[in-house]
Amino acid sequence: MCLPFPILKTAIQVAGWFTLVIGILGVIGAIMFSVVGSQLNEEIKSQNGVDISFTIPILVSWLIAVLIMAIAIAGIIGARKKNKCLLTCFNVGNCCCFTLFLILVFVFTLASALTDFAGSNGCTGIEDDQLYISANQYLCKDGCECYYKKDITPELQNYIQKSSKDDDKKPIRFQQCPQIQTLDKELANTLQSFEESLDCSGWCKGYPIKLFSDVNSGVSPNRPCFQALVDKIQSTITTSNIFFIIFAILFGAFLVLTCCLCCHPENTNRSDYTKVYE
Repeated sequence: MCLPFPILKTAIQVAGWFTLVIGILGVIGAIMFSVVGSQLNEEIKSQNGVDISFTIPILVSWLIAVLIMAIAIAGIIGARKKNKCLLTCFNVGNCCCFTLFLILVFVFTLASALTDFAGSNGCTGIEDDQLYISANQYLCKDGCECYYKKDITPELQNYIQKSSKDDDKKPIRFQQCPQIQTLDKELANTLQSFEESLDCSGWCKGYPIKLFSDVNSGVSPNRPCFQALVDKIQSTITTSNIFFIIFAILFGAFLVLTCCLCCHPENTNRSDYTKVYE
């Protein structure tokens, strides 16, 4: 049985304002995505020479945000001005958003399962692991004395064998060693980015020092970058999915409420839609 008509009318107005807030947040998110995407593209391009365009995802994010705002405005004005056409547009928008978020929930749930599968199947990226082996072979050893300002603990004795506490001009990362000339510099720079952003070291096997960013930086023990990357992706997917589920429920509720308004008993046998507001 439908709610009383005044409550339905108020609920739709509240839903419209709530949707407008979501649209505004979407615009802010699109702006941030545009800035971060541009910076990330420049970083990847400078390190690897690869130009990754985020134009399409950015345009899609802007389109979704603007559409949500338009839907919200249609709902607010439609409820206030007693406009059946705008309320219909609002409900169509609710239906589209409900469907969109359901699809996103399905896609992200599938992505979560695939991420779990990839993580449980063991480390991939043998080339990355081999570069770590090479870095550990030379950095802070006879071939490349490093600057290490901390005390060398027993755990680090096999990794820090040749170092200086006073000469800060000495290498602090493998890229500063002469041996890097014969190896993949671009991959080394990429691994540096992983170490700095994910607080990890090693790819398949964890290392107690960051070989590609700064040997003096602390690192979580036994935290290889492959597992750190999987955990980061999984965390992002889980958080996003929670929001998508909440939004799907809300837009589903808005859809039902608007349908109840249109089919409300007070509106039955009325030829003029606006009479229900009298």
